[in-house]
Amino acid sequence: PEFIEVPIDYCVWKLGSFITPKGIERKIIASAYKIYELKSNLDLVALSDESYDSRVVLQSKIHPEKLYVGHLNGLMLFEFIDGELIDKGKVYEKEIYSTIESIVEDEHGNLWLGTTLNGVLRLNLDQTVVKYGIDEGLPDLNDNKVYFINNQIVCGTKKGVYYYNTETNIFEKYKGFGEKYLLGTEEVRNIHSKEDNEHWIVLVNPVTNDEYIEKLRISQDRIVSIEDIPFKRLLKNSFHKIAFDGDNGVWIATSDAIYNYQEKLQYDFSKFYNSLIRKIEMGIDSVVFWGTYYKDTSNLIVDLNQPEELKKTVKYKDNSFNFFYSTPFVPTDEIKYSSKLEGFDDQWSNWDVKTERGYTNLNEGHYSFMVKSKNIYGIESEVVEYEFTIKPPWYRTLLAYFFYIVLSIFVIIVIVKIYTRRLELEKIRLEQIVKERTEEVVKQKDEIAEKNKSITDSIEYASRIQTAILPSKEFAEEILPEHFILFRPRDIVSGDFFWMTKKDNLVVVIAADCTGHGVPGAFMSMLGVSFLNEIVNRHEVTSADVILNNLRRDIKKTLGQKGQEGEAKDGMDIALCVIDIENMKMQYSGAYNPLYLFRNNELIETKADRMPIGIYIKEKESFTNNEIDLQKGDVFYIFSDGYQDQFGGEDGRKFKTKNYKQFLLEIHQKPMAEQREILDKRIDEWRGDWEQIDDIIILGIRV
Repeated sequence: PEFIEVPIDYCVWKLGSFITPKGIERKIIASAYKIYELKSNLDLVALSDESYDSRVVLQSKIHPEKLYVGHLNGLMLFEFIDGELIDKGKVYEKEIYSTIESIVEDEHGNLWLGTTLNGVLRLNLDQTVVKYGIDEGLPDLNDNKVYFINNQIVCGTKKGVYYYNTETNIFEKYKGFGEKYLLGTEEVRNIHSKEDNEHWIVLVNPVTNDEYIEKLRISQDRIVSIEDIPFKRLLKNSFHKIAFDGDNGVWIATSDAIYNYQEKLQYDFSKFYNSLIRKIEMGIDSVVFWGTYYKDTSNLIVDLNQPEELKKTVKYKDNSFNFFYSTPFVPTDEIKYSSKLEGFDDQWSNWDVKTERGYTNLNEGHYSFMVKSKNIYGIESEVVEYEFTIKPPWYRTLLAYFFYIVLSIFVIIVIVKIYTRRLELEKIRLEQIVKERTEEVVKQKDEIAEKNKSITDSIEYASRIQTAILPSKEFAEEILPEHFILFRPRDIVSGDFFWMTKKDNLVVVIAADCTGHGVPGAFMSMLGVSFLNEIVNRHEVTSADVILNNLRRDIKKTLGQKGQEGEAKDGMDIALCVIDIENMKMQYSGAYNPLYLFRNNELIETKADRMPIGIYIKEKESFTNNEIDLQKGDVFYIFSDGYQDQFGGEDGRKFKTKNYKQFLLEIHQKPMAEQREILDKRIDEWRGDWEQIDDIIILGIRV
């Protein structure tokens, strides 16, 4: 047998046969230019004047007189009439405008076309065309090829193998080729079926984009076995066609050659082979090993293992090595190597085709360079080693370390003596300084104690003044029979204050929290009391919102607050109630501080305006006047935020408003005096060892 060249100037995509109704075989060639018939004398006859970049041909089994040709831009038809194949031109031009890569015919005579860009097309006997794309189950519209396998339409796609389900009319994952092909991670480039139970599949590796071949065998009980090792040497090729030739094996046409696979010839792909270290360079150009060990140099007996006498010891200055290695296995350009230098590398290097590895500036110590190879069949070789030792530099020898120890001891002794002398001198100097400073500190202490007593006396006197301007206990009991006042300044004087008065039949009650605490807060509280006396007692203002509006005006005016940058933002938060006992009415107006009213064991909260008594960028024109109908037995509270904000408990948290509300709910029905004692005791228990962080004022009133 021999190959005979037929001169065609264009790429031949398909060589097929057309069997005439009388059983005569006609050889058809589909090329990138025209459709030819190859005569028995090897003459080429063009079957059409038209130029077609043809890819595939199919003779219909249902209508054997018809020959379909898939080309770059659609489908054309030839018919056998009066002994000749007649060109009928393009068919289905409007529906088919993509390259036809494959054509199969099902048992009903329908044609199935695999296209490069338009999914899969079905040409029905009634001349209609059905398109199958992503909505019909295909994972991609590009590069789909159809096959007729086991009486099913099967499609090779970019994401595995699919088949046409006649019941659902969609394409689904094909299970006939085993679990691997159900994953759909690799592109199926071609399927060549030798028999119903043997299929040769060309796939594309998604990582390297290389094509490779797998041969599938399917047993009678549908167990799939995959064979791919013999074809690994064909990697980095494009597999155009696979043809089966009986006893002559399988022909594989690739991008660079034609291969013949003889299945009956057995080959042990896992047979043993060695890697070899071929040369070792030390430093720049000094070769210390030429690739061969000898058991017996006189008789030139070779050994693969390094003899003890050839395990080299080198000076520290020669601490750079280059290793060259190879393996006696073909093809050599596909061999990959992995290596490591034990004593330097923690793990083996990645597999690479490089046959050289270098190390520079190695530390002293014992090393073993190891290398192994992996052939195209994935079989690893035995590991080959080269051992060597690098001596330490003179300054890291035992003698050098002994000298370092002796020198260190001497230096330490000298340093200790010098340091001890310095300490003695420093001790004398410090004793004199301590004596002088002690006298100075004692003098300063006496001065500070005297000043502190003077300041404390002044603040105590200020406290008496502040207490004097606040409503007396007798006055409070006169106008509010059922009430309590819990007033706990953080310091001697307080920034929180309470105030009350009676005008006709109206009782005005206030709980206020001024900016700051201590002396600054006390000044603000006295200013607030003064203005309230002026507004309520002198000008007889009894509307809750108007009182707060006038108070805000007076504070801003007195403190010169105009909203300019850098000016003081001092002010106060207030809860103000105007109680009309005769008519059982109450007005409430608040600046940040709310009103809690308990009725029938339920809390009714009236929220304050979100602005202070003082300058505020988002202040409203007037505070809100909340009118509340009172009922006998109602208990209400006004307060500052000092109680809720107190730190304490096991983990130093704030008491918090939620706990405060719950606690008031639990005790509000008790006598008012008892409530005061309970609140006072509870905050001390909560505070524990924590300091009081703010002034506290709570007014409780029962109607």
